[in-house]
Amino acid sequence: MEQQSSSVAVLNDARFGVVRTLKPLRGFEDLYQGENAVELLGNPSVPVAFFETQNLQQPNFTGRHPQAGEPGFDEDLLEYMPVPMGSLIKIWIPQFVSPDNPANFQAYRYTVHWRLTDIAQYNRRLEGQYHLPTEQPGAPDTTLATVQTRFTMPSATRVNLINQPEPVDPFFGEIAHARRELISVRGGSTPAQPLLPASGGGSVQGVYQQGVIDPSVDPVFAPLSAFLEFELIAGGDRMLITADRDGEGGEPVAETSGWNFEDGGVDLGFSVIYGTGKRSSFQHDPFDSVGIYVAFGVGGS
Repeated sequence: MEQQSSSVAVLNDARFGVVRTLKPLRGFEDLYQGENAVELLGNPSVPVAFFETQNLQQPNFTGRHPQAGEPGFDEDLLEYMPVPMGSLIKIWIPQFVSPDNPANFQAYRYTVHWRLTDIAQYNRRLEGQYHLPTEQPGAPDTTLATVQTRFTMPSATRVNLINQPEPVDPFFGEIAHARRELISVRGGSTPAQPLLPASGGGSVQGVYQQGVIDPSVDPVFAPLSAFLEFELIAGGDRMLITADRDGEGGEPVAETSGWNFEDGGVDLGFSVIYGTGKRSSFQHDPFDSVGIYVAFGVGGS
């Protein structure tokens, strides 16, 4: 029997919605250059926040919530992206090498933040979901001369549950320690390339990916699989991803200085992939299709 291929057109996979690309603010290299990239001796790091590229294309987008500065909202309230609470989320995050030193793999740690939205905020924007039934004032902001009312907008981070050994005393139950989860992307060894027949005889190495890294910048890493994929369950109806440098030591290099996106800087690769390399000799136009990839499972958009 002759086999026929399907010609049915589909908008996206039946189980997962279309992929959304997340990137830092335009020009983040100038904003973060020299700021703390990793926490040292109680001196907190200054993490980079990621936003949907469709928002970044708006000239007036600053990373703030649309109601930031209005009565009841902090003027610097961060924007989170709508997510279907409880849905499966696939995330692709790239591994990094320095364009001027392909042997240097630099690790970053990512934190996933969740937020709960109330019905009034949902009605203002009509996007995503809401799970707080009412909009109620919570703790005010008394740092200013005039007390500022603030609506309750709780935010949480993912955690790992660590169980300690069972206590000897039978009257006490087992204790589970909840600790914030930091996702450190180290990548491990890079995949080798299979061979393809060359047009003039012999063989050439096959290319896994394109359009993420310019082969003239890094001919070794450009054709390899740069992204690492993992899944998690949405713990809120809004999500934000932030990243700072992994300073735990060992491999990859643990750099104790501030963010450095310039030539020879440890974060040059971060700038070239997520940004434009604007503070280096590897400057390029912004690539809105390159960043962290997020796709929502059944029930997503």
